[in-house]
Amino acid sequence: MSQFFERVGTEMPPSVYPGGHFLHPELRETQGFTAQKYALSDGMYWGAPGTSDALEPAFYTVHLCRNRGVLLAKTKTVSDELLRLPDPVCDMLLAEFITFWDSVPRLVARGLLAKRGLLLWGPPGSGKTSALNIMAAHMIKELHGVAILVGEPGITVAGLQLFRKVEPDRPVILIYEDIDALTQQFGEAPFLAMLDGEMQISGVVNVATTNYPERLDPRFVDRPGRFDRITECPMPGADARAAYLAAKAPEADAARRARWVKATEGLS
Repeated sequence: MSQFFERVGTEMPPSVYPGGHFLHPELRETQGFTAQKYALSDGMYWGAPGTSDALEPAFYTVHLCRNRGVLLAKTKTVSDELLRLPDPVCDMLLAEFITFWDSVPRLVARGLLAKRGLLLWGPPGSGKTSALNIMAAHMIKELHGVAILVGEPGITVAGLQLFRKVEPDRPVILIYEDIDALTQQFGEAPFLAMLDGEMQISGVVNVATTNYPERLDPRFVDRPGRFDRITECPMPGADARAAYLAAKAPEADAARRARWVKATEGLS
């Protein structure tokens, strides 16, 4: 028996480990021994604490794990803490977002690709991230879909392929935060392929943000199949600033808040 373990390059287990335990110390606390189901890959089974037919509605990032392959990991966001301020641009974007998802069954029934692309641009602090977080929150809470934060394109595409194999019809919003920085780091071609090429998927809204639209290649902004709406997000207006100050400083009287609103013109 010891020769067998030498051949496979592992330690021959003693009959009893120190402390009277029969189980190897490194395995006593592993998830395999609290497993409820098997995970299976290439004819190999291992203990899994649980399996799921669907992702929980949430924000996700995609990672590559050496031992487990592609992982979709839930990530915390600040969307639950966002104040819903008066903002006509955000209201318009959310209304179009809702209208699109209402139309998806009709698009699919006609054999059309159900997707939209929104590019939000404006200076830092203009509310781009707040707008996309409001859309993502609607996706998660009302449509029970998922939001995926786009990172390294090869890993992101692998995660999307896994997602669509398991959940072919699940609504999803893909978020390209600071897309100009993403293209600078990883190149333009993979993102063009994800938006309107061989790597695109159906049942998706692609939402990208940038502080510097002039840095984007014309192929991103001149082709409606990639971004069919390009919207400037201006700095918060007086109504938005007033609502924010009322929420953050309820103890201040109306006259004081009015002075603050005037003094914060052009600020975020």
